[in-house]
Amino acid sequence: IVSFDKKRNEANGEGNRDGHDANFSEALEDPAARAARKRAMLATLMLSQGVPMLLAGDEFGNSQGGNNNAYAQDNATGWLDWRAPDAALIAFTARLIALRRAHPVLRQTRFLHSRIRAQDGMRDLIWRLPSGAEPRVQDWHDPAALCLCAEIRGAAEGPPGLAAHRAVFVILNAGGAADVCLPEGRWRQLLDSARPDAAERDQTGPVTRVAPQSVQVFTRATGIQEMS
Repeated sequence: IVSFDKKRNEANGEGNRDGHDANFSEALEDPAARAARKRAMLATLMLSQGVPMLLAGDEFGNSQGGNNNAYAQDNATGWLDWRAPDAALIAFTARLIALRRAHPVLRQTRFLHSRIRAQDGMRDLIWRLPSGAEPRVQDWHDPAALCLCAEIRGAAEGPPGLAAHRAVFVILNAGGAADVCLPEGRWRQLLDSARPDAAERDQTGPVTRVAPQSVQVFTRATGIQEMS
């Protein structure tokens, strides 16, 4: 997706007709840009509700040489090469898995409908724009709106114990650099895909700077009462 602009299935012997043509891919020349987009895409997957579907090799950037249908390739194209894996991407993937495991609101068994929870009067899901405002109908249809945020809590119709887990605020930025207003209260940054080695830290202000095509994750600071 980040290394080739179209499928490369010629070796399959079917004139490159096999495999899906709609790759939605781009050949990024800059290695740093490729690495950043890999991290952002992996973060988007691992922060999604439901069961993440990770293809073997995604965790270290396996590309199969652009072949998206390597069923006939019992060779280096279809094999996983563990001799020179992307150790940094593996470490980042492990961090994402640990984050998902530590925060049950990221892996719920009930759909979120932005309903009010009986336990505390808070909504289980609030979508937000970078300005902090909630999206209007027209915002959902704006092709220039490339940064979207979600404030996630335990589902209103979920298990009662889920309400005790702290809210998580996720920023998904598919566009350029953006300043994003955090919801009221104190937050702790758990992850910034643009700075994969950065440690967790308390947010020092109401606005966070988000790098192009990156993901940030926050949770309520320990011991801080939620603000409705």
